Amino acid sequence: MRLRVEAKLRKAIRRLEHGHPGLQAAIARHERRGEAPAEALVRFVVDPAEGWYWRQVVAGLLWKMPGTKSAGLSMVRLVANTGSTDVMTAYLGACSERKNITPAELKLFQVVLDKGSLEEQIRAVEALAFVPQRPVRRTLIGILSNSAAPLDVRERATEMLHLHESRETAEACAKALGDPSASIRFWAAYTLGQIAGFRKGIPEIAAPALASVLDDREVAPGWWSVGREAQASIVGLRGDPGERERLQAEIRRVQQDPTASAEDRRWAECYSDS
Repeated sequence: MRLRVEAKLRKAIRRLEHGHPGLQAAIARHERRGEAPAEALVRFVVDPAEGWYWRQVVAGLLWKMPGTKSAGLSMVRLVANTGSTDVMTAYLGACSERKNITPAELKLFQVVLDKGSLEEQIRAVEALAFVPQRPVRRTLIGILSNSAAPLDVRERATEMLHLHESRETAEACAKALGDPSASIRFWAAYTLGQIAGFRKGIPEIAAPALASVLDDREVAPGWWSVGREAQASIVGLRGDPGERERLQAEIRRVQQDPTASAEDRRWAECYSDS
């Protein structure tokens, strides 16, 4: 069994070499005499000196190929033992194309949230969000709900929840529309608009929640008001042609108004059909 797995790994690396010239030589630098190829690949993935994209490709290979699960678990242990949040963050980035994630990897993520720089925390949130699993969704909702977490991290978690269309997400974002921070309310409205058309029961949560903030004129820095975002989102989820046309008429009015605010102009440009 081991020999078959080794042969498959070597063949897979040769195939990858066609699209990634130099990958084989880079991996060879991590090989030691007499060890299984999987061990060299593990060391390659956790080496921050290697290119992030190649590390992601190889990490995916180790997790996906039958018979290499133990190598994947070895990667997690090696990353944890480094104690480096930079290595942990890079490893989590390599997980973003996976369909599932282990409890040990969620622990790595928590270490990054507790000890990593603001940039590392945001990068880790972005990577983890692409894994379509309930524990990931609940982790992101936990960040959204944690008022003690850095605002930038909460914002990114709220935004990335649009990748997790579920009633649980809708309920969390509906509640977040009452958050003291305009940027959290803004991204909650955005996410509600993005997920509302995917699953039964979500529009019934999203529509009244968005309607409740239509008069919210506080602006999310760099964007536009919470009410404007809710206005566009609620029209999208209702699917009423007449309502959509009225929205476009309002957008045209803003575009033609020389006194319109910069924020309203950005909103109009984003949601204009023309």
